[in-house]
Amino acid sequence: MNQRIYQFMKDRYGFDELSRTMIIIGVLISIANIYFKNPYVNFVLILIFFYFGFYRPLSKNKTQRIIERRKYRDITKPLREFFQKSKIRAQGMQHYKYFHCPSCRKELKVPKGKGKIKITCPYCKHNFIKKT
Repeated sequence: MNQRIYQFMKDRYGFDELSRTMIIIGVLISIANIYFKNPYVNFVLILIFFYFGFYRPLSKNKTQRIIERRKYRDITKPLREFFQKSKIRAQGMQHYKYFHCPSCRKELKVPKGKGKIKITCPYCKHNFIKKT
């Protein structure tokens, strides 16, 4: 049985984050379908998302799937960077305090518990005083 699945998927593209996202959106639309008045529109949307969510992994046209994935990653890059930055900041909240430079607005990380200190921005070399 495993050999048959392996042979079937041998030249296929496989699941990636775009396929997973499309399937998740399809599931969310199907859950939201309970509350909407027009079930036909929601049903069509569900079919579209599920079709492309399962069509992409089974496709043999790998170059086209790679191009689609790159476009998806380019579109979602700002969102991914925002969440990555938020995660790093949340992990450092115990030991660091974050400030924005008054002149260039860059975010600076300073150790907590040092009292009033003079901070020099490494980007624009502007000096300012803050309490940590």
